Amino acid sequence: FRLLWLNYRHFLSFGRVLLDRAYAFTGALGSFHFERVNSESITEALKAGKGLVLISAHMGNWELAAHGLGSLGVTAPQVPINLVWFRNEGQRARQHLEKVAQGQPFNIIDSSDPLAASIEMVAALKRGEIVAIHGDRVVGSGTVKAPFLGSEAAFPSGPYVVAANTGAPVVFVFCNRLGHQRYRVMAVGPKSFVFGSRRERESNLRQWAGEYALILEQQLREFPLQWHNFYRFWG
Repeated sequence: FRLLWLNYRHFLSFGRVLLDRAYAFTGALGSFHFERVNSESITEALKAGKGLVLISAHMGNWELAAHGLGSLGVTAPQVPINLVWFRNEGQRARQHLEKVAQGQPFNIIDSSDPLAASIEMVAALKRGEIVAIHGDRVVGSGTVKAPFLGSEAAFPSGPYVVAANTGAPVVFVFCNRLGHQRYRVMAVGPKSFVFGSRRERESNLRQWAGEYALILEQQLREFPLQWHNFYRFWG
């Protein structure tokens, strides 16, 4: 019975997030209150002129944060955001984003072709733009293992490879629901990832993915019902 009750609460949490998302898509994003933690780190990271990689998760209501830099508390609203999403997901999102972007320039990068997506990500970062991507869903064969919730789990290596190869700073971002139309946007970073020798490449990736996994664990301990990553995460 306890498992059924937890499942119910989990899907109820997801339902509330979906309702908030749908309401925001009507143009009501301004009615939401965002409590920001360390959001100034995003503005500071952008000043370096090397672009910025925002790594989030299928947790809370990350799409609200993706609607515009204003939600993140960033004071450079004209910096384009490149959202790395699946093709079908991106097409639906584009329609909604055009309604609520409020002048925020954005682009959808199709993640169904990892190589093409990586090229687009690098180009965007070289233009000093923001690339926003999930760190908890593997796409393609580029993976790295890291400890997560007591077991080894596979995480995408692409975000860290792109950041290390371009010199772009990385900030981990989470947008979790606190209550009715209330969310906390928390930024962790910025972090700088630089590859060592060729032999150290794999250990570097494992370390960086491990940092993300540890922070994600901390978020899950505080908001255990808000991880809406519904697939066989451990295979």
